Amino acid sequence: MGRTNGHRTTKKDGKSRSSASARPQSAGRKASRAPSHTQWKDWKSMQQCKVIDPETKEPRIFKPLDNIRILNCDWDPNRAYPPSCAWVGQIKEIRGNSPGNVWMTVQWYWSGKDIAERAKGTGDLDTSFYGKFERSRSLDEQLISLDSVNGIAQVIRYDETSLDQEPIPDDAYYTRSIYHPHTGSISAQLGGESPLCLCGKQYNPDRADPMHFCARDGCRRWYHARCLRSNGHIFAASRAKHAGGLFDTPCAGLQHVPPEVLATARTSIVRGGKRHGVAGNVKRVCEARKWVRLLAETGGNEGTCAVLRVGGQLLEKWLEASDGVEVEAIIACNDEEDVHSEGSAAGDGEAPLFVCPSCSNPI
Repeated sequence: MGRTNGHRTTKKDGKSRSSASARPQSAGRKASRAPSHTQWKDWKSMQQCKVIDPETKEPRIFKPLDNIRILNCDWDPNRAYPPSCAWVGQIKEIRGNSPGNVWMTVQWYWSGKDIAERAKGTGDLDTSFYGKFERSRSLDEQLISLDSVNGIAQVIRYDETSLDQEPIPDDAYYTRSIYHPHTGSISAQLGGESPLCLCGKQYNPDRADPMHFCARDGCRRWYHARCLRSNGHIFAASRAKHAGGLFDTPCAGLQHVPPEVLATARTSIVRGGKRHGVAGNVKRVCEARKWVRLLAETGGNEGTCAVLRVGGQLLEKWLEASDGVEVEAIIACNDEEDVHSEGSAAGDGEAPLFVCPSCSNPI
């Protein structure tokens, strides 16, 4: 995780930047005191700061708006911690009065665990749906020492309502909400509130209960596979008919669509758990369905196809992005959690086939 020595920071509890709890604690050596408000304003503002990583001996540059990992005051300096346990913040401003005394204003990202601890005794606040790499943005700011910085953190904004959401790597932090420490509330950050599943529960990406998505206009809703199964929303016909009903393009135009595009378009949109990932395959499958519609409408005309774009990409470039990626890796819908306990149109041992509870079309 990069630097393992330095000051451990005590995260403030929604108090002002000058509070005592905002000052870093020492990690084996005497820590310099946080500057007062007057001192901070008198110090030189810096566009970036550079430190030498003690392990790699390589220079590391930190700038305003960088997301960073921050050393936790409760960490044992002689123990390695997984990245999911790190505190995360965004640098807002950097100032210093000497190369060895550099401080920065950081805006915190809060984990579900941190929020739950903060909310103790002040009312119930459900954070059980937070994934281990999930963080909520906040407007909370705090001064921390450069010595508290543990490295750069990748934080991806996750919009559950978007059809263009990029996949989120397994080891990347992600944020889909804003935490308000002073009011003890959590609000959606992007795209508004995502409609909940039939069960009324929020989506936890770490749970082995994948969710299926209906991308049709008027639906745009995710459902737990377990909820679809238990409520009888099972597709009773063949797997081929299910695949053909995932989008509304007439069969007459499908001969103009490359097989790999059609195969991706005919897959279910799924997210959740290690197999599918946080955001799942929504972007790739929705793009494939756009290509199917466009290619079918143009009748395979080479001149027209040469200038068509989806997601800003020509078809050739879009297909190149799929090179080396098996369709099964995009689909990834054979989780043990998804398999019928009884025989069905999907076949014993195969992933189940579902229909949308709202529009009754295959999903």
